[in-house]
Amino acid sequence: MQCKLVVILIIFLMLISGCRQSSDTEEETAPISNPVEDNSNVEEKASAAQPEIDTSLITQKEIIGEWVYFLYPIVDMLEYYENVTALYRCREDWTELTCLSPALCDTYDVVGDSIYFASFPMSGNEHGVLHLIEPGQEPKILADEISSYQIVDGYIYYAHSYDTIGVGIEGHALHRIDLDGSNHMIAAYETNGLGIVSGHIGEIRNGYVYYENIRIKLGEPADGMEKVQVTAPLNIDYDDGWLYYATNRLIKARPDGNEQTVLDGDANTWIYIQRVDDDWIYYHQQAQEHAIPGFFKIRKDGTGKAKIDQSEYYAKEVQS
Repeated sequence: MQCKLVVILIIFLMLISGCRQSSDTEEETAPISNPVEDNSNVEEKASAAQPEIDTSLITQKEIIGEWVYFLYPIVDMLEYYENVTALYRCREDWTELTCLSPALCDTYDVVGDSIYFASFPMSGNEHGVLHLIEPGQEPKILADEISSYQIVDGYIYYAHSYDTIGVGIEGHALHRIDLDGSNHMIAAYETNGLGIVSGHIGEIRNGYVYYENIRIKLGEPADGMEKVQVTAPLNIDYDDGWLYYATNRLIKARPDGNEQTVLDGDANTWIYIQRVDDDWIYYHQQAQEHAIPGFFKIRKDGTGKAKIDQSEYYAKEVQS
């Protein structure tokens, strides 16, 4: 009887010892729970999570909805160029990191929940592409071959970078579209004239596009007869109280833009003014984009148009 009691006691002690060992093992392997998430130093965490991103190099960071947009240097180009960046997007926890710009991008615009940006290749033989990113969508191309763009009063204004002479050619006009890319129109034609300093795109405000010494009234759409006003002194060697310039036609007007008179040309005619003297205006004219320009002279009142020999003209220029 005593032997049975001893055996039972030994078995009971063994069972107690096994339960304690099992409890100890569970305590060692249980995960440590932390119900309060530490959201501080999120960019430091991003560097750890995304070793290829140095958050100190991030610029123009914007949080829109559940996405973070920012510019970041193109690492491969840092050895050769400064401030060469591309546009990136990721979640707020820095996952789903994606490069959005197919080429260089040095700035972008935010309108509501939409992103607008232009990307430019490193090569000088190609030009920019204007993109729109709407919420939850992939980038959409709005225009290509652009030199620059501006968003003003709910419209996008841009100019092309076509390798043409330009004035009077649609490719070098100032274009306008709605924010979704619809309703394209030409808002102003690039303007050429002695002493006039203009270009593809100027500063757009209050219904005008401003260049260094002129401003042009924006049209809806433009037809080449938009008012051109002098805003700063012109470096010209004549002073008869008139301004002679070309949009898509040859025009004479007062410096305040009034009293416009068409001297020559129709829509989509390229004209480049070479010289204005006592009674005559000398200019190149090209009726079609790929045609050989002709050289002409016309009186300031629009009469007496004649084609002249360009070599004889320049010979006289050298003699004088």
